[in-house]
Amino acid sequence: SGVEVQVRSARPRERTPTVLAGATGLTVARFEFLPNGGRLTLQTDAQTQPLTLELPELRGRLIAALLSPPGTYEAGDLIPDELLIPAIWSANADRTRVDLNVLIYRTRKVLLKAGINPARVLTRARVGGATRIQLAAGARVEVV
Repeated sequence: SGVEVQVRSARPRERTPTVLAGATGLTVARFEFLPNGGRLTLQTDAQTQPLTLELPELRGRLIAALLSPPGTYEAGDLIPDELLIPAIWSANADRTRVDLNVLIYRTRKVLLKAGINPARVLTRARVGGATRIQLAAGARVEVV
């Protein structure tokens, strides 16, 4: 009836630049344990400088387990949930895939907040319950 409504935000929406957008995988992935978590350093062939971020304890354990997986798996492989869960929660046998999915979700949020496209770093298997960190061929991986 001739009424026009406009909605405007009081403050402009902040946009976080997303790195790793066109990368095929990480060329450098370094995780350093700290007293209450860890420091993750990531770099792709598209970046001139590595990106470093701090992760709380459980998110750090997830990344460390993916970079230094249990058993015969190597960094970049799809690690089955039944191996990944005890590697993260070694003292708590009651954890399930639901707990792992929540942890992955929260880790992706931290990556996104740091300006990293989480889909270019963490991947869940479409079928079968496994997770991997996406590494380029010949990537330098270090867990200290």
